Amino acid sequence: NDNILYLPDYAFDNETLAVNLSYSIVSENNVSLVDCSIDVAKYLDCNVKTGFGFSRVKLMVSDGTYNDSENVVIAVVNTPPYFSSPVPDVNLTAKSGWNYDILNLSFYAQDDFTGSRDLNYKLLSESNTSLVDCKIDSNKFLDCNVLVSNEEGYSRIVLEVSDGEFSVND
Repeated sequence: NDNILYLPDYAFDNETLAVNLSYSIVSENNVSLVDCSIDVAKYLDCNVKTGFGFSRVKLMVSDGTYNDSENVVIAVVNTPPYFSSPVPDVNLTAKSGWNYDILNLSFYAQDDFTGSRDLNYKLLSESNTSLVDCKIDSNKFLDCNVLVSNEEGYSRIVLEVSDGEFSVND
């Protein structure tokens, strides 16, 4: 995440403007979760990995003669994905065989931290696989094969969406 903190907003020196002070990172205690740097515009930037927890980042400010340091805690939270709109019912024609790209599942699920195309989708159950059998393809589309030629009915499917940490189903 870029530009988390503009460091000159948090520093003061009687002789030197905050924008002319130098800023550095002294230590970080959890770089496997959060890895921070200071960019040329004097913003604290942090690369956040998947997971949750926190990292304590010790920052130093200097006017060239005197130094001061302060700890900043970067907290990483994750929320579960969710189905943002109901996955619609689909009608398929008898004897139609494979029906590809019926639904783009990424249109129906969201996550506050993971893009919908990067979420994982799973078919948990189908109530009538002798009538229609479905799968999720590698492009996050639902594909279904209508197996019976003259029978009407339905198959209820249960979908799961996961961000790698949390999962929910519809």
